[in-house]
Amino acid sequence: MYKTFSLYSIILITTLSYSQYKNDFMISDSGTNPIFKFDSNGQIHMVWVNAQKRDQSAQYSAFDSMGNVIYQTRKISSVIRVGNPSLSINKGYIACVWEDRVSLDFTVFSTYIKGKILKNGIDVSSEVLFDDSEIIPNDAYRRRAEIIWHNDSMLFAVWAGKGSRSFSEGYTDIYFHKLKFPPLQKSHPVDTVFNNSWLKVSEDGQTIIRRSSGSGYIVVWVEKDSVGKWKIAGNAYDDSLKSISDKMVFISFDKLEYNYISKPSVIYKKNGNIIVVWEKDTTNYKSNIYFQEFSEQGVPVGVTQKANELLATGGSEVSSDIDSDGNFIIVWEDGTNVIAQRYSLGTTKIGSNFQINKIQTGENIYSCVKLRNRKIYSAWTKFVGISPSVWMNILDFDNPTVVINEESNLPQSFTLTQNYPNPFNPTTMINYALPKAGNVVLKVYDVLGKEVATLVNNYKESGRYFVEFDASKLSSGMYIYKLSSGSFSEVKKMMLLR
Repeated sequence: MYKTFSLYSIILITTLSYSQYKNDFMISDSGTNPIFKFDSNGQIHMVWVNAQKRDQSAQYSAFDSMGNVIYQTRKISSVIRVGNPSLSINKGYIACVWEDRVSLDFTVFSTYIKGKILKNGIDVSSEVLFDDSEIIPNDAYRRRAEIIWHNDSMLFAVWAGKGSRSFSEGYTDIYFHKLKFPPLQKSHPVDTVFNNSWLKVSEDGQTIIRRSSGSGYIVVWVEKDSVGKWKIAGNAYDDSLKSISDKMVFISFDKLEYNYISKPSVIYKKNGNIIVVWEKDTTNYKSNIYFQEFSEQGVPVGVTQKANELLATGGSEVSSDIDSDGNFIIVWEDGTNVIAQRYSLGTTKIGSNFQINKIQTGENIYSCVKLRNRKIYSAWTKFVGISPSVWMNILDFDNPTVVINEESNLPQSFTLTQNYPNPFNPTTMINYALPKAGNVVLKVYDVLGKEVATLVNNYKESGRYFVEFDASKLSSGMYIYKLSSGSFSEVKKMMLLR
């Protein structure tokens, strides 16, 4: 059965003061999923996905500490279809990684992990295929790659999905590959898995950080076992990414309403403990944001805390960062705005939830946050209609409050967003927004135009709606979903991957 969930609440926020270093400003008029980091000189390096219909390539630019452009935006991927770019910085060298989705078609869905190294805004390496698909060709979906510098001449690329070492049918693993530089090249032909790939466990959403001692790493991920038990788990590794501990289960979930746990965000405290942040689904495709402190051995310290005061958007993710004084921040989205909460060194809450973005237009999602010199640097994607763009601002950590003059949080335009996750198996979520009431029809078609499902066909009040599409009875391939209301009509594509 297909279920429709709606948001009827109007959020009114009024504050007394407003302080920031730089108002909301646009990074790119076409883009999504921005990720940025600081180099040792305080310069900001950012990657994102271009969002033009015929160009979804990986983009790069750099800015000074006040957001002024240093290196102009440029395309860094050789293909025009990529996903989830990320980066790591070492002594002015910017290592970039992304999902290469060039092989998407109706019968095969292969994603490759590729990347390159930049310096001073230009390439200093060729584009390199990081996974082992050139040695062992296979139809595999690889995703959510991260890259981290080990030292001046070695890096690690880490990703989740299927690959040459995945033996359990229907389950995913977490892979890594050691890379040498210069020149940028793989150290050996075959990928390595962190976990025991024979186990029937699906793992995804990995985060890799260097241990507080500076020796070795901790990798944290989300997993689901063969009996449907969800966990946030992890392990400690030495400098070669060889396991040096038993698997640590940080959080085990007795029940998930809609089988969604976000990719964990992990940060280090000054005392060597880690803070794990995650989003957990609740009813009606809404979520709560939680965090918990642990020792490096996975022992809980204190109790799990909830960061959000109002429910967050289901199916989204979290971002967090910590400064040199031990203050940290957690950021998430509520469907329209980017919301944040500050904490002191002792995980004590500072003030209340506040809004990152000031401009009250569109949907503001896919946030990335960093703390530096008592400033909050944030980047996010703004959707106005069907056009995503990348925005940024710089707030005062001690007084980040955004003034809103009791404005309605109702949508200003019709919107049909891209389903999430995509590709999916077998369920995905479709969001749409109505600026006015009316009859709404939302249908799904196959690539031949045959209707396969009617998700909505009734009268709806203005507001934002979330629809679950269950394709468990359909075969793999591309599908099209169409939203119609009055004179408005829009279609999007989605991929069912078995």
